[in-house]
Amino acid sequence: MSSSHSKFTSNTTNVRFQNKCYVSQDGVAHCQSYYEMEEVKVPEHYKEQIKICVANPGRFMASWTLLTKLFGEPQLYDYIRKNEWSKEELKEFEINEELDY
Repeated sequence: MSSSHSKFTSNTTNVRFQNKCYVSQDGVAHCQSYYEMEEVKVPEHYKEQIKICVANPGRFMASWTLLTKLFGEPQLYDYIRKNEWSKEELKEFEINEELDY
């Protein structure tokens, strides 16, 4: 069996193609093609969660850690800097009540 893979990426979508070909016992060649689309992960898709972390520094460390693993710390900080959210904009994302863990 032979198999080939290719990948196309646009700004918002990855498309992975896979072709599988084989020759059956009776000598007939068979080929199957598959494709899978997946959304490219960008910080904008997680804007609300990022704003919650920024508005509540040190409070949601697990979320922050996952975001840095997903995008890398430099890209995440760059995204935050570019958005220049004011304290007023972040106010609606502040969580002041006690959370049940």
